[in-house]
Formats: sequence, structure tokens, C-alpha cells
Amino acid sequence: MKVLVADDNASQRRLLTGLLAQLELETVEAATGAEALDHLLRADGPYVALIDWEMPEMSGVEVVQKVRAAKLELRPHLLLVTARTDRADVVEALRAGADDYLTKPAHPAELRARVEVGLRNVKLQQELQVRITELRDTLRRLDVVGALAAQDPAKGAAERAAVEGALRTELAALDATRALPERFASVVGNLGQSGPSTQRPELWAHVSLVVPKFDAWLDVTLAVPRSLAAAAVKQLSGQPAQNDQALLDCTSDVLTLVMRGFQNQLEGLGIEVLKPLQARAQVGVVPASEVPHRLVLSWGGWTLQVLDAPSQLRETPFVELMPNTMLVRSLTPPALKDVEVLARGTILKPSYLTRAGSFFRGDAAMTEVAVMPVSRFAQDHR
Repeated sequence: MKVLVADDNASQRRLLTGLLAQLELETVEAATGAEALDHLLRADGPYVALIDWEMPEMSGVEVVQKVRAAKLELRPHLLLVTARTDRADVVEALRAGADDYLTKPAHPAELRARVEVGLRNVKLQQELQVRITELRDTLRRLDVVGALAAQDPAKGAAERAAVEGALRTELAALDATRALPERFASVVGNLGQSGPSTQRPELWAHVSLVVPKFDAWLDVTLAVPRSLAAAAVKQLSGQPAQNDQALLDCTSDVLTLVMRGFQNQLEGLGIEVLKPLQARAQVGVVPASEVPHRLVLSWGGWTLQVLDAPSQLRETPFVELMPNTMLVRSLTPPALKDVEVLARGTILKPSYLTRAGSFFRGDAAMTEVAVMPVSRFAQDHR
């Protein structure tokens, strides 16, 4: 994958390209803002860019603004590189559309970490774009053959409309997923934290979101060093944190803010989202998971990780329900349709099943209940 190095100082370009060569990355160079913009708008242009703030013809901020205005199908990861350290400059860079901010002189380990974050974000976009292309190709085929799909033209049109609607919903959901990194950067950026952190995360929060339509269970964790959580408390409340609980509450609140925007986007598309576990924080490092991470994002010392655990919806007789499954629909006895014994999104426990059993005796014990298995991570850390 190509990385653009844009700086009017030849020595600085050589330094950065040399560090990137150690990562076995191909680099292209630009000495002016106009050259940088030309590279980034090409069809075969770089997807990650290190852009100096002060350049001839066009500043780095202007380059970022013009790239974002171009509405490229695959959003390049743009890092502004500058000697400026004032918080107002950081805010200006983020509002212009920069994904990250790197101060001079660039520390090799920091540069490597930030470029790797950009590469991961671009790779995620590419994977989503492949799926989007597949869906669009399917929709085009439906446009061509839809009328011939059934002998009954009316029935064929109805079936085609149902399939097309489902595909367009999934397409929109993928677009919403692509916005998650931007949402995360926006929330953490507004806390005034954009610089790197070499500190070990000491606090973490966990929340689960479930999308029954796509058989998806998402376990999301947010990890942060104690000092950055304390700075966030001061930023949000104007008062220093009095104890660990204040730090834990703040970590949970930040995670909730990030995921609420993502949840609202999906629900705005008519996609049901369940939240069986509210954000909850604790002291320590994020436990290891047997499931590969779907997404890892880092910004200003905060790290967001998303685990995508397949969890298929199934209809199960009440008598066969087991703990550690989640209700997709509310539990309602056949004889009492207006009584909600347990709400949708509830994770079943033995005590819940025992109490609900009084409503499901005899034939009612065979009532079909829509459930999804709880992910292993959520079972271990809820």
C-alpha cells in the first residue's frame, strides 16, 4: 500500500520515507500542497498520507479540506504533521477532516504506530467496499432479470422487491459501519486528547450490541490509561476526579457516546439493534479473546476494539431454553398476550427461567421463543 509523504523540506521527506521503508511500505513524495492534492485525488493514489501543515501553494489543512470535499469512495487516512502543539491547532486539524495529528520531530515508534492505525482503517474500508460492490452487482442483476424471475409477473415483482429491499438495507448498514472510526475520533478528539500515549491502559469498559437481522453480536471494549481518563473527567466536569469510580464512570460514558451514535445510525435505517449489556468499566487490561478482532482503533491514547462473534437467531421451545441466551423478542405467554414476562434483549439466567416457568406449563412449554446465544466474551465479562 502506498503512503504519501508531503513536505517542502527535502530532509524531512527523506527522514519520513526512510522510517516508512522499514515497514516495507511504498512511498510517494510531494513538495507542495498542490502536488499532495494531485496524488491523493488520483485513481491509483495513496490511501495513507503524512501531510506537513506549512507548505507552498496550499497548506496541509487546505489539502485535507479539498480531499474530504471530493467525497472519494475510499476515504484516505490523513495525518497532519507539524511542529504546532497548541490545542486550538489540534481542533482545527480535526475539524478540517484530518484523521490524526503528528508533531515534529516524529518519533519512529510513534510514527509506526500511527501509520499502522491508518493502514488498519483503510483495510477495513477495503473489506467493506468489496461487500458493498458485491451487493450492488446483485442489485444490478435483479434489475435485469427481475421481471423474468417468475411465471406470475406480479408475484415475481413482489419477490424481487423484497430481496432488493433487504440488500439495500444491508448496503446502508455497511455504510453506517464505515462511519464508526470517524465517530470514535470525533468523541475522543472533543476531549482535547490527540497526542500519543506510551502508558499502559489501566481501565477498560465493555458494551455489547446485537443486530439480529445480520446474526451479529458485537462486543466493544474501550481501554485507556488512568491519567487520560483523569484528564477527560477534568475536561467534562471542570473538576478533578475524586476517586477510581469517577474514572470508571467517565470511561463508560465515553464508550456509550461512541456506540450511541453508531446505534442511532443503524436504527435510522430501520435496523433493530439490541443492547443486552450496558457499558460497564473496571480496572485492569482488556482480557484476551479467542475471537479475532474485527476492528481496532487508537486515538489520543484511547483504544477501541470490536469483536464480531457470529450468533445466529433461532426459534427454541420454552422448555429447551438455556441460560446465556438472549431474547430477541419479548417473552409473552400464549394465554396472556398483553403480559411481558421478560423484555427483548434480556440475557436469560436460571432464576429468570424458573420464575417464567409458571407461565409456560403444559402445552405452553412448547411455545417457540426467538433467542440468540451470548458471545463467550460477554459471558466471561458481563
